[in-house]
Amino acid sequence: MATSHGFDYIVVGGGTAGLVVANGLSADPDVRVLVLEAGEDKLNDPRSLTPALWQTMLGSDMDWNYTTTPQPGLNGRAIGQPQGRALGGSSAMNGLAFIPPSATGIDEWGKLGNKDWNWETLEPYYLKSRNLTYPSNETSKHLGLDKFEHSEAGHGPVKASFSGTLDDPLPAAWVQSFEALGWGASGDPFSGKVTGGFTCASSINPDNATRSHSGTAYYLPAKDRPNLHLQTSTSVHKIILEEKGGGFVACGVQWTQGNETHETRASKEVILAAGAYGTPKLLELSGIGSPEVLEKMGIEVLVASPSVGKNLQDHLMTGISFEVKDGVPTLDELRRQVPEAIQAAMAQYQANHTGPLAIGGIGSFAVMPVPQFQNASGKADLEKLLAENPPTTNGEQPVEQEYYDFVKSTLSNPNDGSGAFWLAPALGSFGNDSSSAGNLVNNDSSANYITIGFTGVHPFSRGSSHISGPDPELKPIINTNYFQQPLDEEVFARYLMFIEQLAQTPPLSELIKDPTSGRRNSPLATAKTLEEARTYAKIGTISNWHPVGTCCMLPREKGGVVGADLKVHGVQSGLRIVDSSIMPIITRGNPQTTVYAVAERAVDIIRG
Repeated sequence: MATSHGFDYIVVGGGTAGLVVANGLSADPDVRVLVLEAGEDKLNDPRSLTPALWQTMLGSDMDWNYTTTPQPGLNGRAIGQPQGRALGGSSAMNGLAFIPPSATGIDEWGKLGNKDWNWETLEPYYLKSRNLTYPSNETSKHLGLDKFEHSEAGHGPVKASFSGTLDDPLPAAWVQSFEALGWGASGDPFSGKVTGGFTCASSINPDNATRSHSGTAYYLPAKDRPNLHLQTSTSVHKIILEEKGGGFVACGVQWTQGNETHETRASKEVILAAGAYGTPKLLELSGIGSPEVLEKMGIEVLVASPSVGKNLQDHLMTGISFEVKDGVPTLDELRRQVPEAIQAAMAQYQANHTGPLAIGGIGSFAVMPVPQFQNASGKADLEKLLAENPPTTNGEQPVEQEYYDFVKSTLSNPNDGSGAFWLAPALGSFGNDSSSAGNLVNNDSSANYITIGFTGVHPFSRGSSHISGPDPELKPIINTNYFQQPLDEEVFARYLMFIEQLAQTPPLSELIKDPTSGRRNSPLATAKTLEEARTYAKIGTISNWHPVGTCCMLPREKGGVVGADLKVHGVQSGLRIVDSSIMPIITRGNPQTTVYAVAERAVDIIRG
């Protein structure tokens, strides 16, 4: 085994958060930083750089290819969990949606006991990480971006922009249909205070229509620093913990690359940034975790931390695809791999960085409370549901009631939301395995569709991720517990019913051939009644691939794994976590914007 010294910090995981931390710490030329990444350097891979090709990475060499255990709440289906395994992590392979969280959600982190973690303290780091470009006045008007005063664009390295064009009727129809239903955007999404429908940004560099991610934004500008070192295609087996003064300190990591095993020491800290599944796995392999889990796997308990791997939260998504009228632009010909369409799109993209290949996963978004709970009878219905479904307090986490109360508050507050809607210009894929491109039932080879999707952004249900054995190469056991709390299914079904209403609302309805009885992604894709919606939710719902919370930031007495300083409870020194696993409550928007902000703030915390 080769042993090496000479590093101040070792960052485990060269992904969304890890590269931010590595960039920030190595800005001091006297600080030596080593980054260990499991995947390869794919910074020049066209699958990652070209926005519309993001789905080609699902199930590929850039994907960890995780899968949940069979989920009783989803008719026993095991649900795919794509996660990035390449330099840049999931930011290098996600759907590019660049959607900020709600201020109330971030403020809740502080209310749970995390001092100085709130919207006021974190907002400067959103600005520090992002660089948002708004389109021309004419395009902004078409996209509905002229309806509110814009927040500050930011001054960071992650580029974000808006993909809509004047010749595409869908973004304008989306915004106008929500306005017709009384749910026009209440303000700028980046203010942290918005409900209603709007055009959302994507992590796309507007200069050349390529993906902007932590690899391109944070690693490339720093890669030639002599004090920053990167090793790819590695496997970190454990954190080296040494006894000191009656406790343990982290002093390095053991890792392999090819057939060689290495032991590398860090004079200051080991920083885990391996994500919501990788980070708890590494803690448990190192003897930090629940004694019940570790002893069953034959691993010596060095630091008892019962909440490691618990509090897993994820966004579930579903949708209904509607056949559109002739002439409405969609990506279905590319989905069907029509040679002429692919050639034309490639030629346009190579010529001037425009066209269908320049578009990310979604460009239209909306955030809402449950519409049916807004009037007097709906509020009574909500109170009845809450009374019938109290918190599942099994004593595993002392803050379960606080979690429940927060999610409950988002259901009916007209100024907040527990659900998000989005529009995708193609036939939707909601099959058993969310990492595949297969469809639920419909294999239509000729029609064009739009998909009105829904994502549940604040679930009541929480799951877990634990090691499946002492072998570091084994994948973790992921039990997301989707719909374990019946309230999640009830809320989901009611949101699904709103999709039917939205599809029948002009001007969006005018682009659909037959909003009520036309062709859809499946004969079962219907939510005209609550019972239909419940049925479809169980068979047509998959993960949005946003796992968080498995090493949550909370006081130790509340079941936290890390404190507000991001240091691991129970380890005397030398070990922090900086990634989505620390989030005690999942963000309302896609997590990547918040992971960047958390990592930027972590740099300042670590520096002191």
